[in-house]
Amino acid sequence: PSYSPNQAAGPPNTQPMGDWATAWATMAEDAGKEWLELDYVPPFIAHQVRIHETYNPGAVVELVLKGEDGREIVRIPVVDTARTSPEWLEVSFDATTVPVHSVRVILNTSKVSGWNEIDAVELVGPTHRAWAEAARASSSFSGTLPAQ
Repeated sequence: PSYSPNQAAGPPNTQPMGDWATAWATMAEDAGKEWLELDYVPPFIAHQVRIHETYNPGAVVELVLKGEDGREIVRIPVVDTARTSPEWLEVSFDATTVPVHSVRVILNTSKVSGWNEIDAVELVGPTHRAWAEAARASSSFSGTLPAQ
């Protein structure tokens, strides 16, 4: 559905800046902490996450990388200075020691006024890169959420 978490799975398909139903958006604007979690198959060693922000960028504050067992591998604080869109937020870090299965993108939606929309999230490693296969979120403007 439009604005659902799965709009952020797969490669980017929202090119122009603006409020487009082809990106994920939270249920409410400026509501504070929200999250989008994406799954990658197969899991792999990673050293970068690339986030395609397409509307009101700048609200990402943290990434949480998880292994296949769902356990947290690492938390990465993020300083998102993007102010124009579409924009690629690239977050690099030391390569993980175990394969990454999911990435949770945490936003502070009250940091940047309006809906903060994300179109795609790419996971990058030394020998592999991938777009998410599936996604879920704390809320969605579509009102449709995959099972937690």
